[in-house]
Amino acid sequence: MAAVLADGLDLIVVGLGDRDTPPSRVRAVTARARRAGAVLAVDGRWPNVDVRLRAEVAGYHGLRGGRGRVTGLDLDVEAVTRGHRPRRARITIAGCGGHVEWTSATEHPVAKMTPPVPPPVPSPAPELRVAQ
Repeated sequence: MAAVLADGLDLIVVGLGDRDTPPSRVRAVTARARRAGAVLAVDGRWPNVDVRLRAEVAGYHGLRGGRGRVTGLDLDVEAVTRGHRPRRARITIAGCGGHVEWTSATEHPVAKMTPPVPPPVPSPAPELRVAQ
């Protein structure tokens, strides 16, 4: 399915979960996306990628004393590209008048192994419970 989407879309996002994809299928989908000039973003195991992204929630905005509405969150993001050192940044994503605003702290190489400087206002990441 993802290979067919490459013919009509510039960005294809595939969620694999914990499933493995046969190497022959990976090669076919990757080749078709490259031929079409599409970007293939995969959530899951996919060999021989150009960029690997990983994000972890570092904090939430809008919660006071464990109550309130989540208005934004901080993500510690790491990007690893072939032949380059990994890079990390803390990104804040927040709702703003019906659209999403992204801001980022200073980027730093992973080799320093120091956490990014947090934005001035975030709350620590409390346990987030989902109402059902």
